[in-house]
Amino acid sequence: MTRMVLLAMLAGCAPEVPDRYLVVDGREGVYGLEELAIPELDDPWRMRGSLGDGRVGGYIAGDLFGGELRGYTGGAPLRLEYTVRDGTGVPLDEDGVILWSYYHTLSTFRGELEGVGFDTSGIFPVPFAYQPSLGGTILSSNAAYAGDVIHLFVLLPDGGGDGLPLAANPGVIRHEFGHAIFQSVIGGGVGVSTPAIALPEVSALNEGFADMVATLSLDDPDFITPSIDLAGTRDVTGDHALPSEDPATNPYSRGTVYASFTWDVRRALDDREATLVHVLATLREWAADAPWELGQPGVDLFPGLLADRVLADHPELEGTLCAAYDARFPGLIRPSACL
Repeated sequence: MTRMVLLAMLAGCAPEVPDRYLVVDGREGVYGLEELAIPELDDPWRMRGSLGDGRVGGYIAGDLFGGELRGYTGGAPLRLEYTVRDGTGVPLDEDGVILWSYYHTLSTFRGELEGVGFDTSGIFPVPFAYQPSLGGTILSSNAAYAGDVIHLFVLLPDGGGDGLPLAANPGVIRHEFGHAIFQSVIGGGVGVSTPAIALPEVSALNEGFADMVATLSLDDPDFITPSIDLAGTRDVTGDHALPSEDPATNPYSRGTVYASFTWDVRRALDDREATLVHVLATLREWAADAPWELGQPGVDLFPGLLADRVLADHPELEGTLCAAYDARFPGLIRPSACL
């Protein structure tokens, strides 16, 4: 610990607020440390700002990954250890790298979403908990959005692997923020009880949508590999077709198919931003008709709605996108533009 940080902590006051921060940044599969500003981070020592305040520890009541959450309690104020060199904040441990990178990703992604016309004001601020416990157990390395009634980001320290920590991976954070978008559109707002989101079929689309958001915004079809090797199971350029097993068994495998078709659209359009705009608009259209009441077939309407929306503007892509749809979703009713 540097003398400056130690004296500041003993005095009970925050260290100097830097102009820039050493954070993980990048896109298109290339990620590394950069010196960048985070204008929304008012207090980098205690991780407080307009995007959301953080706490360390605390207790999450309920099942974080099963959709049955009752609340987050406790937690202590954060006290990051860092020094400032030539105006740049340099973390003195991994906690600072993870938390500053997380906040930087939120800052960047919010600007990108607002730039394509998606209003994020109903989602921010998002409070977050660093290394909370669940049932008295410290969870493993990961990141998660605890939606529904809580509206909380959960960040967990690195598990000691050689890759980029999951909670500092720009794609992972964008994926989790995609769940917040899904919640806000499907539930009509964040922090609102939305039982439909817990349905296995809707959960699969939720995972797929979150991958769409991450892959398109970073233009990286395999954003998770820098952190963990999943043998291509989440790489949306793969030959993924709709699995036959129950979505409750593995919502990720079904979700990857939805995201893979969206990547087919991105390649056909040769425009990631335009594809993201179509995806966001399709989610609103899909949600407006409450198709989850139909069960699994209703969820499977999403890719067809996306195809119809894109082909209405680009009829010259009919052959390409209809062939991609048939490959990804064998046996499903084809989009109206492909009939």
